[in-house]
Amino acid sequence: MNRNLRIDENGTDHNAYGLRKISFWEKYGVKRFPYLGKRRYSPFAYRSVDGGIVISNDVFGLTIRQFDKMYKACLIRRKTHEQYILNLRYPDKSSDEYMEYLQDIKNNDKDHMSWKENHSKERYLYEHLVNTAGTEIDMRTRQQLFITQDMINNTITQTLDIDKKEISSGSLAEGIDLPGSDMDIMFVIQKGDVIRNDRNIRHSKQRTTLVMETDNDYPGFTYLRVIAGGKVDAYFKPFLKGSYLSVNIFVSHVDTKRFLLSPHGPCLSDKDQQTDFAFCLRSKYLPFNAIPWATRYRKQWPPNSVIDRMKKYGCLLVPIGPRTLPDCDLLWRLSFSVAEKLLVHSFNFTQLLCYCLLKLTLKHIVNTNKHATGLLCSYFLKTALFWVSEEVDIDKFQLSKLYLCFSHCLRKLIMWVNNCHCPNYFIPEQNMFLGKICPDDNNTILLDILCSIKCGGIDGLLHCLYQYDNGRYGLLSTQLKPSFIMLDLLFYKISHIDFADMYDVSHCLKLLEFTEYLLKSKLSKFIVDVCKCHHAEISQYAAQMLPAPTVKTDWYNLHKRYHRHLHDGIRTDSVSGWLFYASFYYVTGQFNVTLNLRIMFFQSIHLIW
Repeated sequence: MNRNLRIDENGTDHNAYGLRKISFWEKYGVKRFPYLGKRRYSPFAYRSVDGGIVISNDVFGLTIRQFDKMYKACLIRRKTHEQYILNLRYPDKSSDEYMEYLQDIKNNDKDHMSWKENHSKERYLYEHLVNTAGTEIDMRTRQQLFITQDMINNTITQTLDIDKKEISSGSLAEGIDLPGSDMDIMFVIQKGDVIRNDRNIRHSKQRTTLVMETDNDYPGFTYLRVIAGGKVDAYFKPFLKGSYLSVNIFVSHVDTKRFLLSPHGPCLSDKDQQTDFAFCLRSKYLPFNAIPWATRYRKQWPPNSVIDRMKKYGCLLVPIGPRTLPDCDLLWRLSFSVAEKLLVHSFNFTQLLCYCLLKLTLKHIVNTNKHATGLLCSYFLKTALFWVSEEVDIDKFQLSKLYLCFSHCLRKLIMWVNNCHCPNYFIPEQNMFLGKICPDDNNTILLDILCSIKCGGIDGLLHCLYQYDNGRYGLLSTQLKPSFIMLDLLFYKISHIDFADMYDVSHCLKLLEFTEYLLKSKLSKFIVDVCKCHHAEISQYAAQMLPAPTVKTDWYNLHKRYHRHLHDGIRTDSVSGWLFYASFYYVTGQFNVTLNLRIMFFQSIHLIW
């Protein structure tokens, strides 16, 4: 049947109102295509009596309505499962991609917090926590700051062929900057290999190879038996199946004088006792009793990609024995510090704030009781948050449900204290309360404190942590200190670069090349400024590694290199860069230029002040 003829028979070019029929394709500029459906006529648009546009014989109407319905349902699901989606899209929330996502939200003034009218207390708690610990961008920036600092320091050791790698850990490296937050640095000695099975091992005469032998009585610790290489008489002691690496001998060979370190508990500390240092070994394998952790049942957290990274890295071995065996010289503690840092970096903002709230509760409520001081530590709180995050749906961790998440962790701690058993997150058989919290001794006191916090609810928590007027909860509008000031202070606290072993300008050039790579790859403005500052500092040191500027051979190229490094070094600060530049002209005998730079420098300082 001729479809066009049928159209001509049943209608004319004009409708009843005298308007020319406008083809749907003509109006929207869409090319005609064959329609294989059941409709007999082509769709067209015409003007209705009230002046609107009516589309008749609409081929796409049903599809558009279905799409609109499905799209709205998709938006609702996306909002409901927002944290699950972010968990899949950004498993590592310390990454540049997630920082870019946060910056886009900030620039577009998007508010992802849906506070209800009866949530004034929760919002009051949230505002205080942000005022104390910073925004999510602040926390992620701190995480990136320590990552960048570790990368630069490890590039130096790699360039100098030093068998030692630096890893920052502790609350600050995890992005948590609360009053009293600690900073820990772990030095991984890379002189040997640590494996978990001695089968099919290729023995090397030059490289020391150790095998882990876990003890069922102490699941969180292991013996290290030498199976290849190594100076047996110097570091090892005979025991059981052979020679085992001694904890005390290993610690005694650490060069504490160079780092000006002194014993501080199980670690070493600097002279101001602001930073703790731990020297350890690394195994690229998880111990046998930690393998089930990777495959056990969990909800959506942690993401699979994070688990894979943790399995690939392995674990660390710290020269610290069990608390109940103070004289043990051969048991090494299994440390998962790198894995824990990866887990905290995968936290969403609610999980980070919940961690901050737990730490504040410990400091301002639990430890104010002299009988409970020191029973709990931040590591126990973090372990509780790990278990809760794994057991509940990730979408429970929303900012409007912050106190609910805190309550889950509090109930977990109460159960552990009541049973006097705190299972390690990676090795549940290890009771971390062993030798610290005992039944019918100190657990009753701690249990009463935790139960009182639970019974007090959010009102009691706010009363203990923050002040409010007559039970009326107001909101904070400003922070005590601007976040950029806190970030700058943290940077200058940790930004030291050790140039002690760099005797060749080629080492500086490799380091400059790496910092230039970081400058091009980083997206955060603060981290870019950090890289610029490091680049300027390295440039100043590179200028000092060059031959004396009075050398006559290849004078032009040498002075050109001096000017390039000195000019880059100006960006360190407003003082040392220009004075260093002036000293160059003084050494080369250009005294007038030196005086002019000095005058210009002091004039600029006068204008600033």
